[in-house]
Amino acid sequence: MVLPRIVAASLFTLALPGMVACVEDDPAGRGGRGYPFLPGPVDFDVDLDTIDIGGGGGTIGDGCNEGNLSIAWIGQSGPAGQTLSVPNGGCATDRPFNAEYDSGLTDLVALAPATNQSVDVDVFIDGATVSATHFGTDFTANRNARTNFWLQDGLAQVQVFLTNANQSAVSIRVGQRVRMQVTRLTDFNGTLQVTAVAPIADGTLADVTLIAEERDVFYEPRTGTTLAPSDINRLVHIEGVVVGGGGGCGGTSLCWDVEHGGEMTVLRSSSNQVSVGRRVEYAGPVIGFNGNPQLDSINFSWMRLSN
Repeated sequence: MVLPRIVAASLFTLALPGMVACVEDDPAGRGGRGYPFLPGPVDFDVDLDTIDIGGGGGTIGDGCNEGNLSIAWIGQSGPAGQTLSVPNGGCATDRPFNAEYDSGLTDLVALAPATNQSVDVDVFIDGATVSATHFGTDFTANRNARTNFWLQDGLAQVQVFLTNANQSAVSIRVGQRVRMQVTRLTDFNGTLQVTAVAPIADGTLADVTLIAEERDVFYEPRTGTTLAPSDINRLVHIEGVVVGGGGGCGGTSLCWDVEHGGEMTVLRSSSNQVSVGRRVEYAGPVIGFNGNPQLDSINFSWMRLSN
């Protein structure tokens, strides 16, 4: 039986201001598979073990058996068996997840508010994959992996952008599968963000439940294709050449024109190593700027340069 995941919402105007072993499905002994006292798809963990990831054998519930990108570098993930430093993790694959893999992210997308608006929601996310994170780690003063990370499943993707007070109560790294009760959604200049999660019982930290670690992460090959606004928050892998640009575009960042397979995409970066003529490989989420899709090396793990 699948219980409803959504409660009616109200709108209001936004005020802008090392390798880890697999974790079992019920690490805290809180009710067995499905955590039946929670709203949402109570049989998801069973599905998690049986849904084929697509493109060959192996299931969503398996470890890194499906990670099939054998190149030495792929953003925050890597080939199966490679040791990665937190918050990096998981195994990179270019095999799309099947549409059966539905953790509830489409429910969030369906509730997206208007530009620069927020909406109170009550949506249970069950088994979404952490696809990317900010470079900072636990409880740093500014943005870190517990406040700023991205989620994906077989149908959708979204950014999680929490306050320090409401940051995840558990460490976040790429390749995890997680549960959470989303309580607020925000459209920030065309980018859909989760901006509040139900807290743990004894505080304000976000109650993010870890189901498993070191799972496959889908990097969509997009070299030679045009990025659209619908691609914002999507994890992509693009290889190209810096052919122009270099002007300031906010803070310490410069914006560069990257040609890849006949297409042109803007790369925003604060790195002083980017220059015209250099090859660039990007493996990270598409970032939106006023609704326009761009590449952005917020985390330098998402970008690799060569001559």
